[in-house]
Order: sequence, then C-alpha cells, then structure tokens
Amino acid sequence: MAGDLSAGFFMEELNTYRQKQGVVLKYQELPNSGPPHDRRFTFQVIIDGREFPEGEGRSKKEAKNAAAKLAVEILNKEKKAVSPLLLTTTNSSEGLSMGNYIGLINRIAQKKRLTVNYEQCASGVHGPEGFHYKCKMGQKEYSIGTGSTKQEAKQLAAKLAYLQILSEETSVKSDYLSSGSFATTCESQSNSLVTSTLASESSSEGDFSADTSEINSNSDSLNSSSLLMNGLRNNQRKAKRSLAPRFDLPDMKETKYTVDKRFGMDFKEIELIGSGGFGQVFKAKHRIDGKTYVIKRVKYNNEKAEREVKALAKLDHVNIVHYNGCWDGFDYDPETSDDSLESSDYDPENSKNSSRSKTKCLFIQMEFCDKGTLEQWIEKKKKK
Repeated sequence: MAGDLSAGFFMEELNTYRQKQGVVLKYQELPNSGPPHDRRFTFQVIIDGREFPEGEGRSKKEAKNAAAKLAVEILNKEKKAVSPLLLTTTNSSEGLSMGNYIGLINRIAQKKRLTVNYEQCASGVHGPEGFHYKCKMGQKEYSIGTGSTKQEAKQLAAKLAYLQILSEETSVKSDYLSSGSFATTCESQSNSLVTSTLASESSSEGDFSADTSEINSNSDSLNSSSLLMNGLRNNQRKAKRSLAPRFDLPDMKETKYTVDKRFGMDFKEIELIGSGGFGQVFKAKHRIDGKTYVIKRVKYNNEKAEREVKALAKLDHVNIVHYNGCWDGFDYDPETSDDSLESSDYDPENSKNSSRSKTKCLFIQMEFCDKGTLEQWIEKKKKK
C-alpha cells in the first residue's frame, strides 16, 4: 500500500490491543465502489459493538488496514494506548515523548543488511552539557543527537537518522511519480523500504514493549513524520489522476514453503509432495488458469540444473509429463531440511521460519499427473 505507514501494520496493532484488553474485534465489509478496473473496497472496524469510521483501499487488506488505522487513532485520543507510533506519552519530569525510533532504525538496517552503531561525540564541539551521539548505518553517518542521558541522546540520534531516511525516500518517490514512469509499474513495487519495513518486519508484543521501555525523544518527532507522509500521499493522489487505468497484482500470500515472489504470487494451495537429494517438489494451483502443476525447486549453483531443464524442454512423449517452463529466484535452500515444513500449525511470524537459510534457486514447472507413480501404474497393469 503506497503512501501509508505500512500494509497491515495497524491491523497488527489493533490485534495486539484486542489480546491485551480482551475485546471482540470485527472487520465489517461494506459495499464496494468504483469501476471494475479501479475497484475500491470499504471496511469498518467494530470493537465490542462500537462502530468506527469506514476505511477504503484498492484491496481488502489495504481497506482493513485503513479502517484499523482510524480506530487506532480514535482509541489513542481517548487515552486507550494502542500504537506506540501514534501515541505519545509525555514524561512530566523531562517533557519528552516515547517513540520507537531505535527499533525502526534497527529494522531498516536489517532490511538493508547493514550494521548500526551509535558513536559518542566529544562534548566540547557540540555543547558542554549532556551526552552527544550520532547514528552510523553502514558507512553513512547521520546528525548528532544531544540528551541529558546516554539513552536519550541515542534515541534522538536514531530519530534524526530516521527522519532523514524518510525524507530521502519521500524525495525519491516524488521524483519518480513526476517523471511519468509510475504508470507502468505496480504500486507495490514503489513502496519505500521505510514504509514496508513496518509491515514485513512487524514486531511481536514483547518486541515493542522492550523497545519502548528504552526510548525517549523530542515531542515534535511524530508531527515531522506525519507531515512527510502526508506530503507523499498528496503527491501520489495528484499523479494518479492523470494515469491510465491499471490492474493490481495479487498480494503474495504467506506460505511456509517459499519466499520467492513469482512462486508466491502466481500459485496458491502450495503443497510439498517430495524432497531429497534432487531438491524439493511441490504441487500448486495457478492463480489465473486454475490448473494444478508440479513445481520442482533445485539449488541453482551449477550447470547440472540447466542441463535438466534443457533435457525436459526437448522431451515430447505421451507417457512423459510435459515441461511448462522455468524461472530463477531467491528462496529457501532446497538442500536444507526443516521439520516445520511438515507441521500443520505454521506461524508466518515465527522467527525460526525467517532464519531459514536462503539461496539462488531454479524453479521447474511441469504437468501434474494425479494417476500415481510409474511403479504404481505397473502394479495396476499386473493386477488386470
């Protein structure tokens, strides 16, 4: 979802609130609007029978998240703390607000696979009092934050780094939208790293409480972030008015078997039907033609995998399953076994799943034969 904090973030926050407060949370779908090529979905959050304002989006998930955001904002105004990114709790002794900037910077760094360090600076240059720290991500250094404690200074340094990253992302998006090339690109591909981080790496309840217990920042921080995000939304609305109609690609569904975009977006009902030294074999239904195929995933690190594909492409026999195509991608290592694949209670947020080793893979799409193996076919012939 372009232009919002994240796709699904506020739904996660509202779900955490539901678990804490023991309330009944419901998403009520309302009538859709708009032409077929630009359908708009509408949802409304209902908590313990109380109805909140309607939220609209280009997909059901986007509309649910928009409705959840409105509910979160209202609950925060009523002092019913829900989201640490929207709610600021003032510390009366220091006049500071609680934020999660250190946590945000850590997640951005994880996405970029960079290290984060907070380096202490000499006090003489930046003022005699307090502590002075600067945030360094990879080789890039950001502005220096000053605070009465080390943690406060680090938090302010994280805030300054986050706002600079957000500003740079906003500038890049604005230039991209004004260039006119946005019309040929799927909206999901233009999501910035900063905004997508909050959805794809959304923290558990324990994560947030641990981060927020260490965080102190200036009270203007959230207002600055809000202004930047509002500016981006306005730019996107203006650009969309002059664009040709476009069709949204399906969201990649959460599955324990793959993180490859094409596999997850083109296929559904993915099942593991075999694995071994040859790689892994899945049965999956194509989202468009509705036909079931066999997808073989092998490690793409030598010419042997390519030879197999070339040989299959040349075969054309009525008694041999037909080859349909192939593609390469980045996915779980097919030579590394994982017991969680056989488990029925898979959790997409499980850290064990996210830590599985990944490598370059070759995916081979073939015809699915539901009449059993060759050995089973021979046995049937013998019995007749």
